[in-house]
Order: sequence, then structure tokens, then C-alpha cells
Amino acid sequence: MKKILKTYEMRGFNEVSTSTQYCGVKVVMEFKNGNVVMGKHARLQTDNRFAQDAIENDYRFKYGNIRLVSEVEVPDEDAPAPAPAPAEAKPRKTKKQKDTAVEVEIVDSVKTLNDLDAWFAERGVELKGSSRSYLNGLFEEHNVSFPNLKL
Repeated sequence: MKKILKTYEMRGFNEVSTSTQYCGVKVVMEFKNGNVVMGKHARLQTDNRFAQDAIENDYRFKYGNIRLVSEVEVPDEDAPAPAPAPAEAKPRKTKKQKDTAVEVEIVDSVKTLNDLDAWFAERGVELKGSSRSYLNGLFEEHNVSFPNLKL
């Protein structure tokens, strides 16, 4: 069974820890990395199906205070891990770029969707989605590659 990594955001907070009761279990939600002044909402990521159900059945989700930002299908933990990326960052050329000789910046430090969002935010670019096709187009547009990014 494939897991789905869901990202939620809670409006109006830099960071907030809150809880909800779901099926008789207290579920604690910690939203982080928000910036009210800059208009960035606090976010929470989880691939736990029970926690996702608890959040989506919470009254704050139903009234729009908490909203679903993205859903990304992630491989099972039982699946074999991909080969590690080389230690040194060297500019690579993709098939399309070989003809035009455009160098691609390789960023090894970005490993999660939150890291990716922060990396693009530093460059003034707001992520508008998290689908592979959207992100691949964005990477190509900015001539950048993230070999350690797990989606």
C-alpha cells in the first residue's frame, strides 16, 4: 500500500501546537515554519493515515482554518532505497540541455518538500503545487536539480 504525504497549513500562526479528539484518541498537531508578517502560514506534514483522518475531521479543517496544501505519493519504507547521490556537486546537463550547453545547479541539501519550499522562497519563487510534472517544469525553468529530494 502506497503512502500519501499530505501537507496542511493553519492560517494566522507562526507556530502552533493544538490537539483534537478522534476515535477516542488525542491527536496532537504541530504546525511550524510560518511567518505572519510575510504571509506564510504554519505547516504540518504527515504520512500517517490516522493523523490525516483526524485533521480532516477536525472542525477547524471543516471551517477552513486548517487547509490541505498538497498530497504527494511516497514509496513504502519496505521498497529498496535508491542509490545515494555522489558527494561532490558537479553541474550536470540534461538531454534537452546538451544542445544548448546550459549548466544545471545541483543542490544536495534539499531533501524534503519543506526544504524545497524554503529554497525557492529564498529566491522569491512561491511553489504553487507539488505534483512531479509541476516541480520538474520548475526545476527545468530554474536550471536546478535536487538529487536528494524525496517526494
